[in-house]
Amino acid sequence: MDEPGFDARATVAWSGDEALVAGQQGPGGGARMMRYSDGRLTTVYRREDGYFAAVDRSASYAWAVLGTPHPSRAGSEYTILRSPDRGATWSVAGPVPFNSVAQLEAVSDSELWVHARSALGRSVDGGLTWDVVHAPGRRNALDERLVATDGEVLLLSATSMRTRDGGDTWEPLGIDGKLVDTDDDWFLGELADRLAVRDPSGEWHHLPWSHPEAWPLMLRVEGDTVQALTTGRTTEGIVRWFESRDGGRTWRKGWIVADDAFPSWAIAPDGTIFAFEVGFPYMRVRRP
Repeated sequence: MDEPGFDARATVAWSGDEALVAGQQGPGGGARMMRYSDGRLTTVYRREDGYFAAVDRSASYAWAVLGTPHPSRAGSEYTILRSPDRGATWSVAGPVPFNSVAQLEAVSDSELWVHARSALGRSVDGGLTWDVVHAPGRRNALDERLVATDGEVLLLSATSMRTRDGGDTWEPLGIDGKLVDTDDDWFLGELADRLAVRDPSGEWHHLPWSHPEAWPLMLRVEGDTVQALTTGRTTEGIVRWFESRDGGRTWRKGWIVADDAFPSWAIAPDGTIFAFEVGFPYMRVRRP
């Protein structure tokens, strides 16, 4: 499947078997959002300027962070958009008073978190107002992953931590290794300089591939099937995929090569792997 795609790195949010994909359409071509459903991609939002920095979904709404270049200085101004109808229509929920927003996590229909360049932000009124959240250590959105799961918010990194009270207090997650993703109580990361997944019992399973430039990318768990994508630190257009159907004891593996050097990868609930390609004007769907 080919559709006109994105020039800037896309951001993807799944809900069931449907996804919203948002980014920037072509060099200077403005913000664009597409919906993937029933095997088809359709445009649901477009504007002539700006770009989408992040997108996520809560129970009743889709949320997106729209960035527009500041008219008089470097950087961008950010706005939260909300959609009640799977992305068909959008309205402004409020401004986002942070620089370089990189991640958005919708905890509920009213509670939103963002990870910006050097700060965490939280809103409890659907993006109308925001507070700075203080967590131990220094913030870096390139080295940390913000994840909401089961009544808590996780900050995954080499020193992963969690909060259960909206960021007032934090505690170590108590898991060795550098974590980059989680799904259904499984974790993906690096342990002793090797790529590995951690199962819900706490046991680590090394992926059957090791390379100094290897980097864990994302994890998807659906029933008994565990899938992981890994890439190189400087070769994001090539990923290695791994799949286990026996709790991580044995793995299938293979390569997927994108047409562009810096695509945004995604794994659908049915295991389909998507490459939303950046400099190349197409989206491609790949089944390993």
